Amino acid sequence: MNATQRDSAGPAEEVWELPLSDATIDGIRTGDSVSFRRRMEPDLIEAYANLVLDHSPLHVDAEYAAQTPLGRRVVHGLLLTSHFSAVVGMLLPGRRALLSSVEAEYLIAVLAGDEVTFSARVDHVDVERAMVRLRCLVIRGHEVCTRGVAWVEVRR
Repeated sequence: MNATQRDSAGPAEEVWELPLSDATIDGIRTGDSVSFRRRMEPDLIEAYANLVLDHSPLHVDAEYAAQTPLGRRVVHGLLLTSHFSAVVGMLLPGRRALLSSVEAEYLIAVLAGDEVTFSARVDHVDVERAMVRLRCLVIRGHEVCTRGVAWVEVRR
């Protein structure tokens, strides 16, 4: 499924740029979903480390990380969940979105070079308050690595 399709069960495609959707609160339905794939390349991890000033060797030092039980550099958890913002701001609902809150649980470490799928599914729509709740996942293969909940205001 590419990032612009909703309610499709096909595999997500890797994308480099996301289209901007314009869903309204009246057009969003429980069960609507979007997803896209991205490889968590070392340069992406380094750029994020520089942005947020988190240069823990577990994230940025390949030699150090090789000596840990995981064997490779670990992607920052917040780098993963920052993609929930991309889901909300670009795809579902898109231009009308104002992210109100995000909760996340990190279940399995994502490692440098891993390809993951970011997905979100609407599980609650409050038309009166113009709010939607999304269940968000970061998936590697068949493993859920991160799961979260995002509340989004859909501006009229």
